[in-house]
Amino acid sequence: TAYAFRVCCPSKHICEARMIGVLTCLQFPEVKFPGKFDLVGHSHQIMHVAVLIAGLVHYHGLSRAFLETRGDALHDC
Repeated sequence: TAYAFRVCCPSKHICEARMIGVLTCLQFPEVKFPGKFDLVGHSHQIMHVAVLIAGLVHYHGLSRAFLETRGDALHDC
């Protein structure tokens, strides 16, 4: 189908995941600005937000793929 040509390259997602992992390990905001991110905005919270966004993007992509490949099956019943 046409959708197969629009699927993102998985290496892009792997690079983004590694970048978030590196930022989490380096504890970027806390090291650069000590004391400013004690309650909100520290690296662990940033990682959780990135995982949530990645899950939503993945769900959206799967939903679009399903509708483009099996969308007509919803109206057969």
